[in-house]
Amino acid sequence: MIDKRLLIDSVTIEKVIGRDEWGKEAYGDKLSLSPVRFDRSTTLKHNTQNAKDEIERKPGIVFVYTKFCPVLPDESYIDGRLTDGNRSYRVVGLIPISLFKKQIGYEIEVV
Repeated sequence: MIDKRLLIDSVTIEKVIGRDEWGKEAYGDKLSLSPVRFDRSTTLKHNTQNAKDEIERKPGIVFVYTKFCPVLPDESYIDGRLTDGNRSYRVVGLIPISLFKKQIGYEIEVV
């Protein structure tokens, strides 16, 4: 199991509940997740032989352990918004974390 001292972040997550008349997404109530671990996304730049730069974006991951944060978002939060106080991210995945066939948490992938 993970040490609680490593869970230094808190975030809020919102699911998309619809779109307004201009196509802008409308979000539902905020769900607070704390304490969690948030490894922010990174961007890597590669030079290729034909002198074009190739950009690779790695998603950020929020690690949520149900022992310390007993909130379980479901698949409806995919395409929602995750905010860490400074920036907003789009949720692209929700991956369960299991240990000995028991779910102990989940990872939320954001870009």
